[in-house]
Amino acid sequence: MSKYLVSCDWGTSSLRIHLLDSESRNIIDSDHSGQGCAVFYETWIETACGHPPAGSRDGYYLGYLQSKWKPLCARNHVNPENVPVVISGMASSNIGIMELPYAITPFAIDGTEAVVHEIPSNQTSNIILLISGVQHGDEVMRGEETQLVGIHDTLVRLDNSRGVKVILPGTHSKHVIVNRRRVTDFSTYITGELFAILSNNGLFKDAVEKCAITREADGRLWDAFDAGISVARDADISTALFRIRTNRIFDRYDKQENYQYLSGMLIAYELGNLLSDRHQPIVLCAGTNLCRPYVRAIDHLGLGCRVHLVDPYEADMAAIHGQLRIANHCINKI
Repeated sequence: MSKYLVSCDWGTSSLRIHLLDSESRNIIDSDHSGQGCAVFYETWIETACGHPPAGSRDGYYLGYLQSKWKPLCARNHVNPENVPVVISGMASSNIGIMELPYAITPFAIDGTEAVVHEIPSNQTSNIILLISGVQHGDEVMRGEETQLVGIHDTLVRLDNSRGVKVILPGTHSKHVIVNRRRVTDFSTYITGELFAILSNNGLFKDAVEKCAITREADGRLWDAFDAGISVARDADISTALFRIRTNRIFDRYDKQENYQYLSGMLIAYELGNLLSDRHQPIVLCAGTNLCRPYVRAIDHLGLGCRVHLVDPYEADMAAIHGQLRIANHCINKI
């Protein structure tokens, strides 16, 4: 395999491209864009005046990717024509480069059963690999499967006869059962999307103000976050959510505190299902932005003793490391 690899994580709302050293697995340089697949698909439709010509979509998408990865290589003195490109996320969906079928469960976490399509291109000589997602019944994931492959070694070490539950927080959080090195089941929780909708619309948009808890010393914000967790344990979600409104009416919390109250509440509702099985190990794979609130909620719910925490940096790198593992497997077969 080449010494370098271009990693593209093309989600619904963002595009992250990294130039990697394949041997050290380190990021050499990166380019981040708000041109997620949803926005880019609409751009393609508009460009084609509502009647996109058949077969042109992959070229349109790849042309944009080239405009990103070639300068990334050039400024690091890497010949872009010799670098394999691997793409995952929503790029394999009906709003992406092309729609690929899902892999199905049980799905091996070593990546050998991933659905991968090599995209032929007359624009470049690069090997371009597009990774699809995984389906289990009515549940689907695109992108999270590469995160699981990226933390393969951790999961193999912790997997036991009961399996392990992996928590992957995000816009659409995934709770994944891994048993005997295979994904056997998973569920989706739209925690991040619900949080964004509620904090920007309706009754709540004037009751909250976006803020981050940047340190453990932010006591008033953590207290509000903890109160949100507590109300989630005592009331159904419709009743609990109205407290966001009454917190402001009665001046119980300011807008930033109320924002954290809502955050704690929604995370607690997501994690509540973990209370039903107190023996199954849990792996939390949360990146830098989400690790601290999820750890806080887990501890508040009394689940800390069951949880193995993936280092937040490793969690941030999980999708990239998964892409590398899958690309190595595929390129060695080409």
